[in-house]
Amino acid sequence: MKCPVCTTESEGRFCPECGAAMKDVGCRSCSAPLVAGARYCTQCGQAAFASQPRLPWIVAGIAMTALAAVMIMFVARGERGGDFNVGAMPTAPATEAGPFGDGGADPAGGAPALSADPRVNADRLFNRIMQERANGNTQQAQFFLPMALDAYGMAEPLDDDGIYHMALLQSAGGQYDEAVRSAERILENNPAHLLALAAAGEAMVAAGDTARAREYYSRFLDAYDVEKEKVYPEYLDHGSILPEYQEQARALVGG
Repeated sequence: MKCPVCTTESEGRFCPECGAAMKDVGCRSCSAPLVAGARYCTQCGQAAFASQPRLPWIVAGIAMTALAAVMIMFVARGERGGDFNVGAMPTAPATEAGPFGDGGADPAGGAPALSADPRVNADRLFNRIMQERANGNTQQAQFFLPMALDAYGMAEPLDDDGIYHMALLQSAGGQYDEAVRSAERILENNPAHLLALAAAGEAMVAAGDTARAREYYSRFLDAYDVEKEKVYPEYLDHGSILPEYQEQARALVGG
């Protein structure tokens, strides 16, 4: 028997491909008779069959394709990467293949290597943005920002390290309220988290809200001596920037 909607062969009551009724059945809502192949009940308007939840997979596929296309376009432009050792600038830990693929930099001259793992892509883009900002290449950093934020969004749920990265990127893009909201995601579970407090404080300074910045930096200074000794993965990865954050906090709050 052929499905009246998509013509798939089947012997069951419903088409295995599209879910349409293979023969007259009753409405699953009001039990009124349904004509084979009908999509909606003529009595109550209820859908005759449940649609397959394919949209999230389609959206994810489109997003990955778009990210890959932009990365390929950048490689075609012949831009070169460089060393990720940028002093106290926060960077994500390098992956097993290095931030630009094997060896750390693509000898062909290009953007961060594309991975099947959205978090790997996000961290590589984060590192590139931090490097470009440290080198004063604001235009290049802004070029990569939307890609990095999209990649972190695709990598949800994020750990505290990933949320911290996202807060810094949002602040770098002028999304100061969003940066604070990201920092608050961490602070909900750990009100003394130094990186989250510093990220929120920096965002408020950039936004011109000195009062709120002082609040975050005061909390940072109060928690610093005890909190910096904790062995959170993100503290191990970004420990070198904590003293710089401490100086920023002291400069604003005093003491």
